Amino acid sequence: MEGMMRLRKKYSAEFKPEAVKLAQQPGKALITVASDLGIHDGLIRRWVKCQ
Repeated sequence: MEGMMRLRKKYSAEFKPEAVKLAQQPGKALITVASDLGIHDGLIRRWVKCQ
């Protein structure tokens, strides 16, 4: 569709490392953490990979 742009949501510098920390906790499923935070699991997976 012409003229429609998707806006990217920006996350604070504090949010990303905290999300990664939560995702790396033993016994926590990454998809559950992502769902709890209201973000896509692929996004948090990328943040974990970049750490």
